[in-house]
Amino acid sequence: MPDLERLYPRPGTVTAQVAVDDATSVAHGDIGAFDPRVIALLNDLSQELTKLSRAEPALAPLAFFMRRSATTQLGAATLGNLPAACRAMPQGVVFHIPPTNVDTLFLYTLSIALLAGNANIVRISENAGPATEEILELLFAALDRYPAIAPFVTVVRFSRDSEALAMLSSAADVRMIWGGDASITAIRHAALRPHAKDLTFPDRLSVAGIRASAWQEAEPEVRLDLATALYNDTYWFDQMACSSPQQLILIGEPAGCAEMLEDLLGHLDRIARDRYKLPGGQAINKMVAVVEAIARGSDSLSWNSNSSVAIGGLTLEDATDIRPGGGFFSTQTHADLIDFAPQITRRVQTFASFGFDPADLDAFAVALNGRGIDRMVPIGRALDFSEIWDGKNLVLEMLRLVSIN
Repeated sequence: MPDLERLYPRPGTVTAQVAVDDATSVAHGDIGAFDPRVIALLNDLSQELTKLSRAEPALAPLAFFMRRSATTQLGAATLGNLPAACRAMPQGVVFHIPPTNVDTLFLYTLSIALLAGNANIVRISENAGPATEEILELLFAALDRYPAIAPFVTVVRFSRDSEALAMLSSAADVRMIWGGDASITAIRHAALRPHAKDLTFPDRLSVAGIRASAWQEAEPEVRLDLATALYNDTYWFDQMACSSPQQLILIGEPAGCAEMLEDLLGHLDRIARDRYKLPGGQAINKMVAVVEAIARGSDSLSWNSNSSVAIGGLTLEDATDIRPGGGFFSTQTHADLIDFAPQITRRVQTFASFGFDPADLDAFAVALNGRGIDRMVPIGRALDFSEIWDGKNLVLEMLRLVSIN
C-alpha cells in the first residue's frame, strides 16, 4: 500500500487508502451548493490574503475572487439559472492535481469545488515553492476555525507514485489536472470509475493586442498605466502562467506600430527593472531564445535590458515554444485584428487587449468560430480567475443536476 505525506487534516505519513477514506467518508455530507459556512470560510481567507497582497500583489486577484460578495453573487447566478425543475447537487469527491508554476491555482479550484459542496483531495507537488506553503498555512488555519467544513479537505504530498495516483484517482468523481501535455497524458493512465470525468488544463499560451492609434491618442499617464497593467499580466509568476501574454500583436500602420512598440517597451523595461527580480540564469535563457528566434527567421530584436526583450517577425506557431519567460515577447504587426485570426489555434487561451471596442472583439470571436481563444479581457486582467476557464464553467462541472418532475 503506497505511503504519502498527509498535510491536512492530521499531518503525518499515511497510506493512500487513508487519504481516500478521509474524503469519501464525508462526500455527499451535510454541505450543499453555496453553503453559507463555505462562503464565510472563503471570505475569512480573502481577508488574510488581502493583507499578504500588499507585499505579494499576485495574491490580490485570488483574494478578490474569494470575497463574500463575489461568491454570494456567483451562487445566485448559478442556482438562479438552472434548467427548470432541477436541483444542483455535489459531484462527490474532487481530486485536484494543480501545477507548480502558479502558486495560487490550487486554492482557486478548491474554492469552487467547496462552493459546489464537494469533498476534496488536493495533491501538492514536492516542488511547490514558499508561496504555496504560506497559502497552505492560511488555509489550514481557516479550516480549523470551521470544523464543519474541515473534513471536506484532505491535502497530501507525494512523488510520482503511480500506485498512489491510481488509488486516489479511483476514488474521484472529478479529477482536475493542470500541467504540460505529457504530464496530463501520463496521469490519465490512472483509471477513473466509469461515471467519473477528467477536467484537463494542458499547455496553453496567451497574447496581447494593442491598437497603435489608441496608444498614440492616449495621455502619458494612460500609457504608463497600460504598461504597468501589462507588467502585472506578464511578470507575475515569471510569465509562466498560461494566461500571461507571450506575444504582442500590434494593429495599425507599420511605422506607427514600431513607434508604439519602442515607447511601450521602454515603459515596461523601467517598471520591470524597478520591481522585478530576474531569476538566476534567466538572462542566458533569453540569449539562447534570441538565437533560436533568429534561426527561425526573426527580423528584429529589442533588448532594453535583461528584464525586457522582444523579437519580431515570427508567426505564432514559430514562436510558440520560444518561451524563456520573465519578460520575453514575440511581436507581430497587422493592419487589422482579423488578419491575425488564421494563426489562432486551440492552444491560445487568453487575448488581453487595449484600444478595441466590444464590436471589434465580437467580430474577432466570430471570425475565430471556436478555433481558439477562450477569454478576451482588458490588459491588466489576464491573470484574473473566474468560474469560466478554458471554455468550461467550472462550477457547473463540479455539480450534478437532479431533475425533479
